[in-house]
Amino acid sequence: MKRNRVLFYVLASLALVLCVCGVSRYHRNEASTISLPPQPITVNTAWPEVMEFEPYFHRDFIEAVTTARQQNKPILMLFTAKNCLYSKQILNTTFQSDILKPFLQRFVLINIDINEQKEICHRLNIDSTPTIQFISAEGVPLQRINGAAKPEDLIVHINSTLQTIAMHGRIVMR
Repeated sequence: MKRNRVLFYVLASLALVLCVCGVSRYHRNEASTISLPPQPITVNTAWPEVMEFEPYFHRDFIEAVTTARQQNKPILMLFTAKNCLYSKQILNTTFQSDILKPFLQRFVLINIDINEQKEICHRLNIDSTPTIQFISAEGVPLQRINGAAKPEDLIVHINSTLQTIAMHGRIVMR
């Protein structure tokens, strides 16, 4: 168990370094749809405290976006379907993982059924389940994961998303 945790720390650190290197090469052109403020928001990417937390998925998109803006948290959208075996698996195993729960606290979680909320799926070009879409508190799509993901893989994407937000501050559409 201790060996797995050390391996996780090494992989997470490597992922952060790669993200920083990739983002530092980012050059913003004038036609960009992203506006960056002069002072970025800092995000603590240290290992979060393990505490009792059960992920709560909003079902109403407007309510979740309002909550995200009030709390200044990014959004993690999980697109699922009732008849999808992998959607059930990701909800019942991945998002219930004890190593993932502390990281999920940094997001407002939304579970969207693609058969019930087709307008949102069409806007974000979602056509398969499960799909995880990271969105800034201002509504800008950041990263996407298609298919079922292991908790360790999801943590790497979460850290990368938080690092992007920290480096660019608030990400706002023009």
